[in-house]
Amino acid sequence: CEYWKKGLASNWNAVCNGGILMGAIAILPEDNNDIYNINENEQMTGRDICLQNIVFAIHDLETVMGEFYPDGAWKESVTYWDYTLRYLSEMISTIEVCFNTDFNILKSPGFSKTAFFPLSATGNTGINNYHDDGLGEGRGVTQNVTSVRDIIWYNTEFEEENFELKKNYYYAGAEFVSMRGSWTDNNSIWLSYHAGGATGTHAHLDTGTFVLDLGGVRWAIDLGLSGNDYDDYEEMDDSIKRYKYYRTRR
Repeated sequence: CEYWKKGLASNWNAVCNGGILMGAIAILPEDNNDIYNINENEQMTGRDICLQNIVFAIHDLETVMGEFYPDGAWKESVTYWDYTLRYLSEMISTIEVCFNTDFNILKSPGFSKTAFFPLSATGNTGINNYHDDGLGEGRGVTQNVTSVRDIIWYNTEFEEENFELKKNYYYAGAEFVSMRGSWTDNNSIWLSYHAGGATGTHAHLDTGTFVLDLGGVRWAIDLGLSGNDYDDYEEMDDSIKRYKYYRTRR
């Protein structure tokens, strides 16, 4: 994988390590009969190779789990939160099923709060599309969006009679704020802004930008994603090239 390396604090950590771990578990031999040449001086059994990759993936996951600290927000954007959780949830579920433990991954500080982040980051007409995120039109908070994962992980034993969402959220670290007049009135006001750092993968120099929904209309927007087909736009580690485009530096 071109972009994969140890200790990534981005969505790519969950994507690559999740794929490696699940693949290694899927083909894990029951015995040590198959031997492979790793290099001129080293041989390993197929089972040991798989186990080595499984252990590495679980340990390397510690880096990306630290990104949820302290309040569960995701710095890359709302859409990349979804992308990260998609692979992360499948990886953790695989670990739980196969090893009867999650190795305390779910106890990572801030992770228990992360479900509130995409909810609070969604207004009446769409999301706060800071950094490399699209406008998110048609994804209002009052519109139901379901997926096959709702069926796979649906828990009939979960019941919270006194569950209530706050109207105002502040996420430290990501420095993300969301304030709304109502969770059920699509015409109410919703204001959300993004401060914090402007470096890292998928970052824009958009500190201080905000979005505003009122009366079912978005009155202030973030320009968001420009498209990945421009030269050097995907140069995540080279801000000089990436920020030559207006919407990444304005």
